[in-house]
Amino acid sequence: MIQTAYHTFGISDPVIDLSEQTMSIIQPVFQAIDRRRTINQLRIIDGFQKTHLSESYFGGSTGYGYGDQSREQLESAFAFAMGAEASLVRIQISSGTQAISLCLFAMLRPGDELLSVTGLPYDTIQTAIGCKPGQEAHPSSLKTLGVSYREVGLRPDGSPDLDAIPFDWTQAQADAEKIRAQDKFVMVWNVTGVFESLHFLMGFEDTLANLLEEPEAMHELIAYITEFKKTQIRLIIDNLHPDVIMFHDDWGSKYNLFMRPTVWREFFKQPYKEIYGLMKKHGIITMHHADCYCQPIAPDMVEVGIDIWEGILPSNDIQQIKKDTGYKLTLMGGIDASIVDTPDWTEDVVRAEVARACRDYSEGGCFIPCLTYGGEGSIHPGVNDIIMDEIRKQNKIYFK
Repeated sequence: MIQTAYHTFGISDPVIDLSEQTMSIIQPVFQAIDRRRTINQLRIIDGFQKTHLSESYFGGSTGYGYGDQSREQLESAFAFAMGAEASLVRIQISSGTQAISLCLFAMLRPGDELLSVTGLPYDTIQTAIGCKPGQEAHPSSLKTLGVSYREVGLRPDGSPDLDAIPFDWTQAQADAEKIRAQDKFVMVWNVTGVFESLHFLMGFEDTLANLLEEPEAMHELIAYITEFKKTQIRLIIDNLHPDVIMFHDDWGSKYNLFMRPTVWREFFKQPYKEIYGLMKKHGIITMHHADCYCQPIAPDMVEVGIDIWEGILPSNDIQQIKKDTGYKLTLMGGIDASIVDTPDWTEDVVRAEVARACRDYSEGGCFIPCLTYGGEGSIHPGVNDIIMDEIRKQNKIYFK
C-alpha cells in the first residue's frame, strides 16, 4: 500500500529502495535518540515522583513571585532530575543567552574580570557583556556595571590556548615549597582522564556505543583530549615541578571492565603511553587512580608507564596482579570500603578489615594499604582516623 502511495507521487522503485536502505543504515542513530529520550523522560518522571509533584501544581498562582508553591515544587523536581542543588524553571528565561547572562550577572561583581578563553563570544551574549566590537557598551551590560572583560584567542586548530591564559601559580608554588620544606613529596592530582572526559561530553552509554560504531571519530576525539591533557601536565610540570602526578580515569566497575581489554588497548593504550611518557620524561612518579576492576589490563598499565595503581579494589586478585606485572606495579588500596565505610561502622570491624588487607597483600611488597577512595570529609566521620591508626600498627608487622 505504501509503495502504491509513493507511485502516486511519481517516486520510482529505485528511489524507494534507496530510501529504505538508507533508513536501515541510520536506524541505530534513531534508536540511540529514542533511548536517550526515554532515559531523560524517566529522570523527569522520577523527579516528579520524588518531589510529589501533582497536577495541582501546574495551575495558576498569584503571580507575585513570593511563596509560589507551584513554581518551587516544579523547580525542586527539575533540580532532582538534573542532579543539581537547585534550579530556575521560569518562562521569563526564553533563550540560552538569557540563561547564561543570568548566571554571569549573579556571579560577577564590580571590580571582577570576565576572561573568555575561547576568543570572542557569540553575538548576542556580547551585548550582555559589553564587548561588542565597534559599539559602546549597553547601559545594562556587565562592563557598564564595572566588570572588566578580557579574551584569549583560540589556537589555529580551534583548541584553547592554555599557554596564553594568565594562570596565577603564586599560591600553588608557595604551597609546594612549604611541602618540600617538610621533606615530603609534592603531588598534583590531575583530573579528569581520557575515558571519563569522553562520557562527560557525550554520556556513558553513547561513549561505549561510539567506540564500536564510530571508531574513526572516537580516535580523533581521543587524540584531541590527549593533547589537551598533555598541555595541562606540561604546565603543571613547568610551574610546580611535582614529585608525583596522580591521574584519574576509572575504566571499570567493581567486578568488570567497562569494555573488552582489546577495545581498551585499541583506543586508550597509546594515549596513556603519551601521557605517562611525558611525566616519566621529567622523572615524575606516575600514579593512576582507578577504584575499579582492571586486572585484565594490569600488565598494560605497566607498559604505558604507571608506577602506582591507586584505588585497587579487593575484587581484583591483588597478589596475582603482582606476579602478572613482575612486581613492577605498586598497588595502593585493598581495603574493602563496603565493610568499613558504613553508617553503623564499628572500630573492631574497621580494624579487622585493615588488618586483613595488610596480612593478605603484604607478601612480595609493592602494596600500600589505604581506603580506595576519599578521605576525612568524604567518608563517615571517624572511619579514616581508625584506618590510619591501624595501618600504622600493621606497618610494624608487615612493612618494616
